Amino acid sequence: MFAALDRTDREYYRDPPVQVLACRLRREQRENAAALAALEAPLRVQAGEAYTALTRRLEELAAGAQGVGANVSRGYHSALAKTADAVKWVQVDLGETVEIDRVSLLPALDEFNGIGAGLGFPVRFKVEVSDDPEFSRDVKLLWIRYDIRFMADFPNLGLTPFATGGTKDDGIAGRCVRVTVTKLAPRKDDFMFALPKCA
Repeated sequence: MFAALDRTDREYYRDPPVQVLACRLRREQRENAAALAALEAPLRVQAGEAYTALTRRLEELAAGAQGVGANVSRGYHSALAKTADAVKWVQVDLGETVEIDRVSLLPALDEFNGIGAGLGFPVRFKVEVSDDPEFSRDVKLLWIRYDIRFMADFPNLGLTPFATGGTKDDGIAGRCVRVTVTKLAPRKDDFMFALPKCA
């Protein structure tokens, strides 16, 4: 087992009820921020157009930065895409060749756009292993029922981790593990792939 992609300052809780509570508290924090913004609104009007223009520009810059690389507060987030069929992938280099019997993918939990549990979990994807970081040779699929999951839409699992299945007797080994997504999850007016943790 390995924690692959959880490079984040935001805490994730393995106990689902605790994670749901943490999400509720974050939501309350956002609601309080909205109430504060409502109180500040009359002051913004008094500040004039220069303040409004500057605030709008800062919001645009922040929105553009959300789709770049790994989101430091929510694990890995792919760049946003305009269509669901944009191919995205992320991989982990284990540093040496190891035997791998299964890989588990932990879905994200985020209240953005009311999505909640399973935000960004891929609709169609595959998990592969190789000693080649470029995945140009000796690529092995690492799961059971590959055709079902890659050729048909995969349901949102909520907070249930996805495991590829398999056993050590399968004889699969490699240095790099790659998750390739061929159909992204809807977000708002765009599509994405989110993965807080791979184990």
